[in-house]
Amino acid sequence: MHEFGEELADVGRGSVRSASTTSRGASQLAVRSSTIGVEQSLQMNSDAFDGESTMLRLSVLLAVVLCCVMVRAAEATHLNTVARGRVKLLDAPAAGGVSRATVVDDLPLAHTAQLLPLDQQGRLVGQQDAAAQAAQVFKNLDAALRAAGSSLDAVVKLNLYVSDESRVGDVERVVAQTFRGEVRPAASLVITRLPREGVFVAADAIGIVESEKTAEVSLHRSPALAGRGAHAAVLPAGVRIYIAGQAEPGDLKTATRKTLESLRATLKFLGRGDRDIVELKAFVTPMSAAADVEQVVEEFFGERAAPPLALVEWESNLPIEIELVASGGEAGKQAENAPTVDFLTPPGMTTSPVFSRVARIHGGPTIYIGGLFGGQATTGAEQVEEIFAALRDALEQTGGDLLHLAKATYYVSDEDASRALNELRPKYYDPARPPAASKAMVRAVGRPKKTITLDMIAAPAR
Repeated sequence: MHEFGEELADVGRGSVRSASTTSRGASQLAVRSSTIGVEQSLQMNSDAFDGESTMLRLSVLLAVVLCCVMVRAAEATHLNTVARGRVKLLDAPAAGGVSRATVVDDLPLAHTAQLLPLDQQGRLVGQQDAAAQAAQVFKNLDAALRAAGSSLDAVVKLNLYVSDESRVGDVERVVAQTFRGEVRPAASLVITRLPREGVFVAADAIGIVESEKTAEVSLHRSPALAGRGAHAAVLPAGVRIYIAGQAEPGDLKTATRKTLESLRATLKFLGRGDRDIVELKAFVTPMSAAADVEQVVEEFFGERAAPPLALVEWESNLPIEIELVASGGEAGKQAENAPTVDFLTPPGMTTSPVFSRVARIHGGPTIYIGGLFGGQATTGAEQVEEIFAALRDALEQTGGDLLHLAKATYYVSDEDASRALNELRPKYYDPARPPAASKAMVRAVGRPKKTITLDMIAAPAR
């Protein structure tokens, strides 16, 4: 079995084939070499041609030229349309696995909590076996998604959390074996300690929902899964809100509660409330205190089940930062030239030229781009440059651009990459339109000699 990055066309681990330019150049070189070879062969045997054979020679050359045109046309079209025209996949591998990016129509979308490899009684499945744990995680994801009207076969975005780099290959092989259906999700991966000892892998996912027609967020639990909070929530079609990570000082419990209150105030500024929250992601330290975070979140939402939650351990002098996804209600009719994404700064917060406090997509499709890595680069600056080149290429092929990025999650594992990202972001972002973003210093990013990866959400440009 090939490694994930090879079997999945270097997509899930982010090489994205150097934005497809390497493979494109190689195939063009092959076609050009074939053309030259035919020409030379025909020239060498020109003495054997009579007058009529000139037409044969021209026909052969024409066939080669047409072959070249067909190959280049195929290279220019990487998007495959699936799910009855509602989902487009960029560079989906034929053998199974994940796509480089997915483009999803304005549909209800189920967002799961971060799920661990636990059985119905909360017992760990697959002691010391990362592959067995990954298989259980996907079984649990399917149960959560089905409770919300979706399934593993309808997943368009997958977020993987692995405890250490030695487990990545096992997990990625299970991913390749799992996603062999029509829809292949975009995927990201980060190395982090997980909320329970002995757990090597966890995941959350986003899947399209067939039957949900409500304009309100709905929370769902599966009887097959352990835990007290919602296992999944459905984001209705319409306006989608991405709030950048917010952090408040204090000990972990105090900071968690204050940060949730701050996020509630931001939602109020947007005319929304707790019932519109679809998913929370918290960057926390130490992960050994994850139960404290879960307790505060549960208490904060009171009698109503807490929305799905995902946890990543970060290195920071702040104990926690929390970002969220929320529904903004039904999408109204937009003016012809109105942007598909707008960016807002709530009262009392400062505006930054490299990230927005809030990004809001006004209906229409959503673009999920899998985790991006540098190609041959090793320094932080080189990695950032290659990643943004790959990002631009993926956006161009999916109908987006840098002006319509809604959400960015940056994982960095050393100060060089963190500093380079800070220095280079102004080169790529319009200071009036940077995405809502969170940046987390983590243990590793899941690929040898790489120290930064990006996970992005965007909307098509009109």
